[in-house]
Amino acid sequence: MIRRLSLRFHPDLHRVTARGLVAAAVLMALGAIPCPGQPSTLEPPTEERLEALLEEAKAIERNEPRKALELSEQAVASARALGLPSHEMRALNRQGIAHLFLAEYSEAFGLINESARLAELLGDTNGRADATNNLGVLYYLWGAWAKALEHYQLALELKTALQDLDGIAKAYNNLGGVSQAASQWEQALEYYRQSLPIYQQLGDAVQESSSHNNIGLAHLSLGDFDTAGSHFRQGLEIAERIGDRTGTALAETHLGLLYQEEEEYEKARRAHERSLQIRREIGDRQGQAVCLHNLGALAADRGQLGEAIELLEAARDLAQDLDIGQLVRDTYLKLSETRGRAGDLAGALEDYKRYKEVEDRLLDQISRQKLAEARAVLELDQKDRQIEQLQARRDRQRLLRLVLGVVSLLLFATVLSLLSRYRLKVRANGEIQQKNRQLEKAQTELEQATRAEVAHLSRVASLGELTASVAHELNQPLAAILTNAQVAETLLDQQDVRDEELQGAVQDIVLASRRTWELLRHLRRLAKPGELEPELLDLRTVLRDIEPLLATEARRHEVDFEVDLAPEDLSVAADPVHMQQVVLNLTQNAIRAAASQEKAWVGIEAKRENGSVVVAVSDSGPGADPEVLDRMFEPFFTTFEDGMGMGLAICRRLVQAHGGQIRARPRVPDGLTVSFSLPLSREP
Repeated sequence: MIRRLSLRFHPDLHRVTARGLVAAAVLMALGAIPCPGQPSTLEPPTEERLEALLEEAKAIERNEPRKALELSEQAVASARALGLPSHEMRALNRQGIAHLFLAEYSEAFGLINESARLAELLGDTNGRADATNNLGVLYYLWGAWAKALEHYQLALELKTALQDLDGIAKAYNNLGGVSQAASQWEQALEYYRQSLPIYQQLGDAVQESSSHNNIGLAHLSLGDFDTAGSHFRQGLEIAERIGDRTGTALAETHLGLLYQEEEEYEKARRAHERSLQIRREIGDRQGQAVCLHNLGALAADRGQLGEAIELLEAARDLAQDLDIGQLVRDTYLKLSETRGRAGDLAGALEDYKRYKEVEDRLLDQISRQKLAEARAVLELDQKDRQIEQLQARRDRQRLLRLVLGVVSLLLFATVLSLLSRYRLKVRANGEIQQKNRQLEKAQTELEQATRAEVAHLSRVASLGELTASVAHELNQPLAAILTNAQVAETLLDQQDVRDEELQGAVQDIVLASRRTWELLRHLRRLAKPGELEPELLDLRTVLRDIEPLLATEARRHEVDFEVDLAPEDLSVAADPVHMQQVVLNLTQNAIRAAASQEKAWVGIEAKRENGSVVVAVSDSGPGADPEVLDRMFEPFFTTFEDGMGMGLAICRRLVQAHGGQIRARPRVPDGLTVSFSLPLSREP
């Protein structure tokens, strides 16, 4: 709707001056200021001089774009000579803007695009945002709405990252302008709404008034007249309050369009007249031509044909003077229609001929312009692709160098780490091995002490079990000593005592005492703690020494006891106490097992067998299951209710320590046989 109204009432504002308006908006976004003076080209390049060139080019690019182009070219050369890439980026952007004002869009695109890429390489977000916004302006001027929208959106993202509120608001306005040009009014309305609260927050009354006008135009095009009128009036109120004459005239024009759409022609006329008056006061001749055209069209619609022709002729003359072709064309068409209604057919025909001439000329200009634009766009796209390919190639090379550098650093770091870890590992292994040796030594000493202590405790425990038998054995020699001593005393009292009888009694006393001494000596050796040294001994002697104790123990448990010793020598290299302990443990276990049977029997057999001395202890007990046979030599395993499970384990350790073997097997027809073997030896 607003596009139709624009063509009818002020086509120049929509079409002819579109590029000028966009360029003006770019200048406002860039903050253009009046020219401070002319530069001196004789001064040597310095950073201060470079800054002055950039500021001067920015100041004059609107009114003197050719001079601004020369200054920006000098700035680019100076920046490159001084090796200042950030200043080169800014200078390229200024140079591109100068070409933009000169309508040299291809040159502008190449320079601004180069500035954008340099800003991206430098990581200058603000410079990249400005260059991206300028590229959006170029695409807008070419009519490439999608490309313009893409660049404006990127500029918005960059400004948002910088938290630049003014830049964000202007980006929203640019996006709204692109959407408006593409007749996407709902999208344009959304963008304009985003910019309004930001300008209110910044306190920028001029831009706030402009945003109200933009929002009102969008609502007017969407048919929401009430909301459009509200925004137009707010924009008018703000412009009048701050004395913005241009903004006031624009708001009055918009209100005139609204009233005309609502068929309130008198209000529309007054609004257009107020706008015309303001434009005359500020010297805006282009705006005057638009207002005269709108007033003439309004008078024609109201039937005031004479007044309409007068106003339209004034608008035509002013548009011709300003070379606003589209306004001239549309004014001739409206004059032809009005003269026809007034009955001036000749004048209507003449105006229509003029209309066709201007229309054909404009179409021809538009066709040539479109063709040139199409060629330029194609050329720009080709350059853009070439630049992108070159940049991609550079990026790949840079990435490859970066990857190679990182890989080299990683390899070097890995080698250093492995070397360091290897040294630490070697050092740690040495310390661990030393600690292990110390630990093994301490453990060996502890085990030896523990084994000696356990063996000693086992012997003491065995002696405890043999207490009754020891008492019985000691009783006999002591009784014999007492009896023989009494006999000797009696014989001494007699006068006719014979020496042979007295000598026999004394010998009996000596023998009984010796027997008692031998028994006590063996008991002391068994009870003595510590490790004992092996010696060459005959196992028959060991067995004969402890046979009385074992026989007494068997009789106490009512068990028949037999000892069968081979006639040949049974010498082995062994500790006698250890051997006695082994035989005592095996025999005590056998006696306890056989005592539970009706026919209780225990036997000890010692003989030679295959170069070894074998001692076997057999009993007539209940025997053992195969599972028990497999585990009976394990520590703490026992089949006796009051047993500790250490006796057989100690026996196995002692036998193995002397290079022998011990095993258990069932006895036929019943019972169990436990035997151990030691190597036969003749050497100590």
